[in-house]
Amino acid sequence: MSEIDPKTIPEVKDKTPPILGLLPKNAQAQVLAAIALVMVLVIVFSGRNAPKESTAKTASPGTAIMDPNQARIQEYRTRLEEQTRQLAAEEAQLAQTKDVLGVRGTTGSTGRLSGSVAPSPALCVSRGTGTELDRA
Repeated sequence: MSEIDPKTIPEVKDKTPPILGLLPKNAQAQVLAAIALVMVLVIVFSGRNAPKESTAKTASPGTAIMDPNQARIQEYRTRLEEQTRQLAAEEAQLAQTKDVLGVRGTTGSTGRLSGSVAPSPALCVSRGTGTELDRA
C-alpha cells in the first residue's frame, strides 16, 4: 500500500443548522461569574459602615435596678392607695347599677324593664355571651 497523502483525504463538513436556543456548555458558569462580579462591585462601592456599638454591655433603662429610698417607697404606696380607692369606687358603682337593674320592675314582652326610668342602652347586656350590648 502506498502512503496516504493528507492532501487527498476529503474533509467532513457538518452542514446541519445550529439549534435555536442552544447555549454553550459553559453558559451557567459565565452567568454565575457575572452575578458574583456584580455582588463584589456592590459591596466595594457601598462603602463600609462603622460597626454599631453593642448595647448588650449596658442595661436598658427599663430594667435598670434603682436604689430604693424612702421617697420612692412612699410614692409607690400613694399610687397603690389611689388605685385601690378608684377600684373600690368602681366596684361600688357596679354594685349599685346591678341593684338598680335587679330591683326595678319586671321585664315585659319587649325585654325592657318596666318602671319610670328606662335603663341606659350601655347598661343592658344581651343574654347571649354577655359581651355584646343590647341596643334595641
